[in-house]
Amino acid sequence: MYVRAVFRFSVVVFFTIYLCFENEMPTIKEFESLFDSKPQPIQAKLDDLVKQMNDNYTALQKKLDLLEARNASLEAENATLTNRLQSCETCLNNLEQYSRRECVEIKFLVYLR
Repeated sequence: MYVRAVFRFSVVVFFTIYLCFENEMPTIKEFESLFDSKPQPIQAKLDDLVKQMNDNYTALQKKLDLLEARNASLEAENATLTNRLQSCETCLNNLEQYSRRECVEIKFLVYLR
């Protein structure tokens, strides 16, 4: 983006010089005045854009750090809850098996009247 702005600036300066001095050769002081006056506003705009980009990058980096920290804590919580769930499932299975310890299933019994 900076290269494109500099290229556009140099094209604008070239055409400005060409139009201003079409029939006569410019002096060194006239060149210096053109080059000194034109880049300052563009440089100020570029500096502002770079500062805004740096501020945006810093803000995004802070958000990314916060999200990564939250993600890590959620992964740890998920692992803990998964372990607790497996433990509860094992306990439930053991309780179900214990409740069936005295049950007897009889098959092939014919009822006669």
